[in-house]
Amino acid sequence: MTETEREAKIYFYGRPDGEYTAAFNGRVRYDGESVHIEYLESETERVQLSILDRIVTLSHIGELVYTLILEKDTPASFAVATKLGRFPLTIIPKTVETELTDQNIRVSLAYEVGADDSMTDMRFEIRCELL
Repeated sequence: MTETEREAKIYFYGRPDGEYTAAFNGRVRYDGESVHIEYLESETERVQLSILDRIVTLSHIGELVYTLILEKDTPASFAVATKLGRFPLTIIPKTVETELTDQNIRVSLAYEVGADDSMTDMRFEIRCELL
């Protein structure tokens, strides 16, 4: 697949009732075998999501700056930079699912996240409608 870019409506699902939490205008870029999704979470917060096979890279750029490389059952340690200093966290992806079609992209993640012995189960999904 050659490199192409398309506008997209991006929906973030994180609520237990299945309703989307937020919607954003963004863009999707296909580059070889990888897919890149980018959107502004606010005027100063940008999110980039890259998909290659079953590996998802999530970068957040803004007041909080971090990059996560998520692969099923592969723990990743990282630190979130805050005004008060760096906050160390560990994330263990339990489910990393992607679905790519000509008109839609779906990324579903279930994971444990926390610090030291205090881990919390989390789940979210991003769906993109290509325009």
